[in-house]
Amino acid sequence: MPIDRFIKERKTVWQRLEELLELLDHMTLRRLHREEVRELGRIYRRTASDLAIARAESRDPRLVNYLNSLVIRAHGRIYRADPQGAARIRNFFARDFPQSFRRTWRYTATAFGVFLVFSSIAFFGTRHDPDFSEFAGISPSFRESVINKRKHWWERLNDANQIGSSQIFTNNIRVTFYAFALGAMFGLGTLYVLAFNGAM
Repeated sequence: MPIDRFIKERKTVWQRLEELLELLDHMTLRRLHREEVRELGRIYRRTASDLAIARAESRDPRLVNYLNSLVIRAHGRIYRADPQGAARIRNFFARDFPQSFRRTWRYTATAFGVFLVFSSIAFFGTRHDPDFSEFAGISPSFRESVINKRKHWWERLNDANQIGSSQIFTNNIRVTFYAFALGAMFGLGTLYVLAFNGAM
C-alpha cells in the first residue's frame, strides 16, 4: 500500500485517538461514556496495528515516531491505575475493611476462637506435662531443643538467613493453601488446620 494512501485512510482514526487522549488528560478513564471507552480500545488496537505496518512498510521515521508516541500515550492511559494514592488507603481503612469485617465477623470470631482454644489447651497441657506436646505433633527432638536448649524455632531459621526465610514463606503458603482447599469440606478442613496450628 502506498504510504500516502495509507496515511489518508487512517488519518481520521489517529486524530480521533488524539481527541480521546486529550479528554483523558482532564479526567479519568472511568468518567468516559461506555461507548467512548469501547471506541478507545478499538482505535488503540487499530493504531497499534498501523504502527506495525508503518514499521514494516514505511521508511518515513516521522510517521513511525508519531504512531509510536500515540500508541505509548494510549497504552499509558488505558492500563495505568487511577492515581488515588492516599485516598485509596484512607477509603480502605475507613470504609472497605470495616464493611468486610462486619460481613464476615462470625467467621473471623470462629477462626480466632478455634485457634485460641487449641493453643491454650496445648500451652497449659505442655506446661503441666511436656509429653503432652506429642498430641500436637511435636517431635521429642524438637521439644528437647526448645525446652532444654531454650532456642526458639525461629532463631534457628534466622541463623540460616535466606534459606530460613524461604522455609517460613513456603510453610505459610502451604498452610494457607490447606486452609483454603480443605474449606471445601463444609469448612471442617479449615477448622482442623486452625486447630492443629493453634496446638502447634
